[in-house]
Amino acid sequence: MSETAPQTTDNRPNPLAGFSGGIPASEAEVEALAKKAGELATAFEANVANLSAAVDAAREKFRQRHEALIPRDQPRSQVAGIVGYVRDAVDREVREYRDSLVRETEAARLDQLRQLDAARAKLASLLAVHPTPVAMLSSQGLGSEERSRYHQQIGHAGTAELANLARLAVATGNRVLGAAVLARLDTLPREQRPFSAHHLADALVGPQHAAIDAAHKAVDAAFQRAINRNRELATGRATPTGKIAAGLSTLSAEKAAARARPAPGPKFKGV
Repeated sequence: MSETAPQTTDNRPNPLAGFSGGIPASEAEVEALAKKAGELATAFEANVANLSAAVDAAREKFRQRHEALIPRDQPRSQVAGIVGYVRDAVDREVREYRDSLVRETEAARLDQLRQLDAARAKLASLLAVHPTPVAMLSSQGLGSEERSRYHQQIGHAGTAELANLARLAVATGNRVLGAAVLARLDTLPREQRPFSAHHLADALVGPQHAAIDAAHKAVDAAFQRAINRNRELATGRATPTGKIAAGLSTLSAEKAAARARPAPGPKFKGV
């Protein structure tokens, strides 16, 4: 069955479909959320590693017990049937032990996965609100008196004045002023704009947006690895598709982290 975009009551696509509320409101919250997700992923990995080690220890215990039944004074070819029986018995007992262990620890593991997924969803929601640095800058100080004053003051600013205000916003790190400049810039015909909206946004919030994107991709990769490890514990074997997905998520996270690192050079080249 093909999926379609959820509709509103008047049959228009719902722009909030799949949106998760409770997004981080500050850079400190983003950092705290990413740190918490990292700790959750590390704890989950340690938990699964301990459980896997318990399964391996049980396998060795079962193997030693059953192999004691194989006669040592007869050629291997004459005890092939017993060897096969022992192998099957060991596999059966290991499977039963693993299934029991998975059932007993399922609630705790699922709780860890849910917390990790919740962190991932919050970061994804933040990127849904601010998909680009321009969108992130445009929301700064929205509804505040400060931004309203800036709008009134520069509502009729020309290109030269707008360029100077853009430089001032970047020099002082004033994102609210930058947002007001961006709004005024958007009213000008494209050919009359003295600088690019992207350049201004990159200078004022580019590193912050890149950090959010890197945090989201890192948490997403950690979640994918956790899902794979949980599946491997339950089945006793790795899945190639899961490893590929985890590898791609990790690669994406590494690229995002590289983009989030500050690059040398002028902050604002647009004017």
